[in-house]
Amino acid sequence: MAGDDDLTRKTVLQLAAELGFDAVDAGPLSNARYTEPAVELLIQLAFGQDLGPGIGFVLARA
Repeated sequence: MAGDDDLTRKTVLQLAAELGFDAVDAGPLSNARYTEPAVELLIQLAFGQDLGPGIGFVLARA
């Protein structure tokens, strides 16, 4: 979760946690641009390399 308003970021992170997500505070909104390439890599690993849609969880927990 990236955003420029600290209170809003904290609120969204708390809501995500209450919904069962392991949310991460990525800092200011300028950091959001780094999330897209990371997701593109996960998609390539999952489907391009046939590692399956759970590969992101495997890498995150390793």
